[in-house]
Amino acid sequence: MAHEEARFIRGPVPFPAAPTVTVVSPATTSYAKVTPSANTLKVQVRPRTITQSLVYAATIVHKIADSNGIAATNPAVTDANAYALINEIKGDFNVHVASTAYHVAAGTAIATTDASDLATTVALTNAVAAALNAHFASITQHGGMTDAVNLALIAAAQLAPATDMPTAKTEMNLLVTAWLAHIAVTDLGAYVTSGPVGLPLDWPCSEPFYVKTDTSAGVLTVAEWTGW
Repeated sequence: MAHEEARFIRGPVPFPAAPTVTVVSPATTSYAKVTPSANTLKVQVRPRTITQSLVYAATIVHKIADSNGIAATNPAVTDANAYALINEIKGDFNVHVASTAYHVAAGTAIATTDASDLATTVALTNAVAAALNAHFASITQHGGMTDAVNLALIAAAQLAPATDMPTAKTEMNLLVTAWLAHIAVTDLGAYVTSGPVGLPLDWPCSEPFYVKTDTSAGVLTVAEWTGW
């Protein structure tokens, strides 16, 4: 796990309260969330190793990408394909939403019975569609950002709930496309500093933000102050 420290520079006495720095995952490639104190004008963040660069993001979708792909036949053609595909999406979804390696907060798993015939396939496909829409829209799980791109992908198809095997296959084949696109998304609105970072970098502290380093060391220094 990365370790952070807060210190004050060029600040008037009394110094402000220290920023809240939360390591949001033990993975060294994850983001640390920095929440500035209310009476602070700026926050400076830098890596302690000058060969590192920094990545900043006002919001994130996933702290790291989820590389768990789909092993089942995709798109589903036969009924057996459909059972396997929608069951795998359910299983992968349940692992994904429970994990705080990817998310700021865990989500709700799908409890619907696995597909094994027409009725269970239709029911599970509709349950997966509802769960994916809710997950993509969750700012609680995704660091303040919805996955608007994949929400729009599903909405643009204007699919009615599945009612039979053909409509279930059509729906699940679209859902798997949106799902695979979603789990690959990490930070949005981020920028990377280039080259060695010898001086701290400023970030306006009106809102919390996320920061990570570009190397496995993952060690940051955070400095907060109220004026020059």
